[in-house]
Amino acid sequence: MGYDAHTGTYRRVPVGFRSDTVVVSWFENAMFKGERPTVYGVFASLLKLMFLHTRFRRVVLVRHNIVPHGASVRWKWLVDFFYKFCNAKVAHNYHEDYRSIPHPRYRADAGDCSCDGGIAPLARPGEIAIFGRIVAYKRYETWFDVLPKDREILVFGEASDKAYLEQLQTVARSRRGLRIVDSQPCDRCAATAIKTCGTVFVANDNERALVSGSLIFSLELPVTILVPGRKSLGLYGDITPSDIAAGLGEAATQPVEVLEQQATDAWREVLQ
Repeated sequence: MGYDAHTGTYRRVPVGFRSDTVVVSWFENAMFKGERPTVYGVFASLLKLMFLHTRFRRVVLVRHNIVPHGASVRWKWLVDFFYKFCNAKVAHNYHEDYRSIPHPRYRADAGDCSCDGGIAPLARPGEIAIFGRIVAYKRYETWFDVLPKDREILVFGEASDKAYLEQLQTVARSRRGLRIVDSQPCDRCAATAIKTCGTVFVANDNERALVSGSLIFSLELPVTILVPGRKSLGLYGDITPSDIAAGLGEAATQPVEVLEQQATDAWREVLQ
């Protein structure tokens, strides 16, 4: 997987033997199954890293998370160890001694609808949208009490974990104004639903994630972005107190065009 600095996206690129540079994202994901690494995954990753150094003059690893989603943070040391053996290490937010480069844009409104369009008509003005894959590590249920009771909440996304989906639906039956929709919308329909709601809540997995994909997606939209707590968004902006509810902050983000230019300039430096 290579990074196209001209378009700001990752794509598969053809390479010849002993090519100049390879950029690899999600390198550590193959090491883990659930909360723990596996012997096979660690060994395979070691062989892969050795192969990359044989095939390319420079190996650049891009770190998206402190540990993969769902993995225990106590294995951070293992991920750190592998990242020592590359020529340059990049993170999509401020992280230790990594080169900080903004995440590529999602361009949420681009393209035609490629789904059944089912989620967009369900959204209502004034709701707080929570979107993305519905999986247990996101712990959505812990945020429902933080959000104001006088605002309706629409949670939508693909639920691969049906047991967790049922758990959330049980909560929804006892909380007025909470709807959980198992849906796999295209980017355009997801963006339409979020814009209709007008407010989106991004529940960052602060123990594991360097930046939330939901935040990057929402940056493209003219909506209010709520986040828990008062922590800085790092590369992406600051957080100001929200008057919607205690314990929430409102994201004051950098313009996406500024982030895009920062990423382009930084990648040119890394890849030269």
